[in-house]
Amino acid sequence: MSDLSLPTARDWMRPPAFMLAPGDDVFTAIDQLVTAGVPTAAVLEHGRIVGIFTEKDALRALSHLLYDATAEAGTVADHMSRSFTSCGPEMDFFRVSEIFLGCNFPTLPVVQNEKLVGIVERSALLAAVEQYRRKLEIARSREAAIAGRQADRPRGIGAFQQAAAHTTREQLVRLFSRRQN
Repeated sequence: MSDLSLPTARDWMRPPAFMLAPGDDVFTAIDQLVTAGVPTAAVLEHGRIVGIFTEKDALRALSHLLYDATAEAGTVADHMSRSFTSCGPEMDFFRVSEIFLGCNFPTLPVVQNEKLVGIVERSALLAAVEQYRRKLEIARSREAAIAGRQADRPRGIGAFQQAAAHTTREQLVRLFSRRQN
């Protein structure tokens, strides 16, 4: 099982569906969120992430618009979340989970050298953990089978003779083979 390393954010991140600029019209940003079917979008300025625009930010902008009965909702910068949490691509499951548990965002920007390299969604993290669990089960089954075959091998001359007398050639090959069947 030692060859199964814990998955990192790089393993389950996806490329951003789209990115926004602080000066983008908030209605256009809301349309893009809805069209892409994603809960958040990164807001970039000069290639650096400066905020995220979430469904919650969109609802807040629309409620202000309806409450004030105005036709202008402003720009993404007027409504985006400037205080957000991100993760690095090499962070493992436990660290990314800890970040998700400490924030209300459904996605995390994956940032490396101050550049956005991907997005991690909570649902993708859950799917990655389930996939890792299955790999772990397979590895444990293989190890148990190998251990079982090694335990079944005769340990002395008498046991070897007895095994040879009561088994077929194919069974002997499987029993004494060094290959992992």
